[in-house]
Amino acid sequence: METLGMVRAQMKVGAINLETDFHVINNLQADILVGRQFVAENNILIDVPEGYIVLRDLQEQVPLFKWGDVPMTALIMNTTIIPPFSQKIIPIIIPKEIKDRNEPWLGPMI
Repeated sequence: METLGMVRAQMKVGAINLETDFHVINNLQADILVGRQFVAENNILIDVPEGYIVLRDLQEQVPLFKWGDVPMTALIMNTTIIPPFSQKIIPIIIPKEIKDRNEPWLGPMI
């Protein structure tokens, strides 16, 4: 897998917003993958048989989605490549079902 770049983004987990860095990878089969480093840094317990995750430091328990229950997300309009050390405004489509349209979706890495 070749990394096209990185982006710092907020990820909402239950009622908690976590900011983290993501590698951008072309043609990934999932919208997002979180790895062991993310789980360890955020002290997350994943309980698949019971169907939830626990953010231990924040004492937050969040149910896991069942297959097909993933909520609507923003979609990019076109594939965009951002060269290193560059900035670019990327138009996205936000479905009507998303209520808070003012919440930031992505931000540049510092």
